[in-house]
Amino acid sequence: MGGVPQGSFAVVDVTVFDGEVFREWWVVWIENGQVRQVGHGLDLPDNFPRRDGHDHTQIPGLIDAHVHTIGTTLSDALRFGVTAVLDQFTDPILVATKQSARQYVSTSHFDRHTHITSR
Repeated sequence: MGGVPQGSFAVVDVTVFDGEVFREWWVVWIENGQVRQVGHGLDLPDNFPRRDGHDHTQIPGLIDAHVHTIGTTLSDALRFGVTAVLDQFTDPILVATKQSARQYVSTSHFDRHTHITSR
């Protein structure tokens, strides 16, 4: 989709996968970097920035339950849509060095009220 606007915008006419169902022609409303609302036919303000999501699919962040954090593993994971990892063995010093990056991602890019669950 090219350069994504910062702050507040909407992705319109996108297919959203909610973990169970693909929902076509939906709108994802982002406000101040957080998901405000997702649904079909949302009533957006007239001058609200929009990005065309046609032929694109948005999915929730993925979980990788078996990771060995070596080199650029963590930054590569985020680049591929993985927002949570379970490291199988990590040096505590490495974890401490990554804590500030994790805090930045969790507070700046994702809705703190969104939870990933399984049955």
